Amino acid sequence: MHLKRQALSFVVLVVLGVLGSSTTATEPYLLVSGFLSDNLVKYDWPTGTLQGELVTPGGGGLNGPEGLAIAPDGTLMVASVSTHSIKRYDLQTGAYLGDFVSGGGMNYPREIAFGPDGHFYVTSRDVGNVLRYDGETGEFIDVFIPLNSGGLVGPAHGLLFGNDTYVYVSNGADENIVRYDAATGAFAGVFASAPGLKDPEGLVFGPDGHLYVANTSGGGVYRFDGQTGAFIDAFVAPGSGGLVGAQDLLFGPDGDLYVSGWLSDSIVHYDGQTGEFIDVFASGGVVNGPTVFLLVSEPATAALLIDIRPGADVSPVNLKSKGVLPVTVFGSEE
Repeated sequence: MHLKRQALSFVVLVVLGVLGSSTTATEPYLLVSGFLSDNLVKYDWPTGTLQGELVTPGGGGLNGPEGLAIAPDGTLMVASVSTHSIKRYDLQTGAYLGDFVSGGGMNYPREIAFGPDGHFYVTSRDVGNVLRYDGETGEFIDVFIPLNSGGLVGPAHGLLFGNDTYVYVSNGADENIVRYDAATGAFAGVFASAPGLKDPEGLVFGPDGHLYVANTSGGGVYRFDGQTGAFIDAFVAPGSGGLVGAQDLLFGPDGDLYVSGWLSDSIVHYDGQTGEFIDVFASGGVVNGPTVFLLVSEPATAALLIDIRPGADVSPVNLKSKGVLPVTVFGSEE
């Protein structure tokens, strides 16, 4: 097969990676909020090697970053706690794109999430409620979960839309996990509590279907039955791996658990089945007070040569035609 050198052979840039996917064409990294250093820091996945800052200290007015979320358009949303706003950045360059959300009574936003309805949700810690905004425009819609609903007073990092019909919220005031109807915000009961659970923060459902909770002041990570909310165990023991002040947690593609310790300035790595300490994934460097993190798969590009009407000496294209246009794409298996 020969490659014709003519004007109608195109070079096309094709996006190979999708955010959050596990495609081999991506180069994933862990993005971490530095609450005390006012920056966003990248660490290579899976080595934990520091890659540098996506957003430098105070970039775009960032002050006390915590919650992170990737919008459907691929931009990065960041809860800027001390400016009472949600800031928007280019996920590839870190360029500040303006404030996405402000107002609506938001006060010290800590966790953010896009819901199944496409709208944007924010825990407003000092007001004690969960606010809802338009997922495209950032316009305020309503107070989705009001103060004192189900005893909610201090919602923190724990804001998790489950695979069921509920949204789960960490309630720092009553030291429990409460849940609400994900469509209406109606209180659906206290889901989980246990002796020793103190200042619960990050939430995640594990590969085993159970709910894991960052036990910030009590220490370590607690595990609860994913169906009933019954306490199972202290999955990660207090102080294991030097972890202090657990904030956020995630299960990586390797099935292991990663937990941020904002008082120990570290991201700690544990066995996903036993909870045993494996190693400190990342620590120190330019991040101070790591709180929320997320695993990002960075889109990669590849140049593909496309031959219009392969085998023909002349390759006319009728832009008004609704027929099928045969092409050959030249590239590797990757």
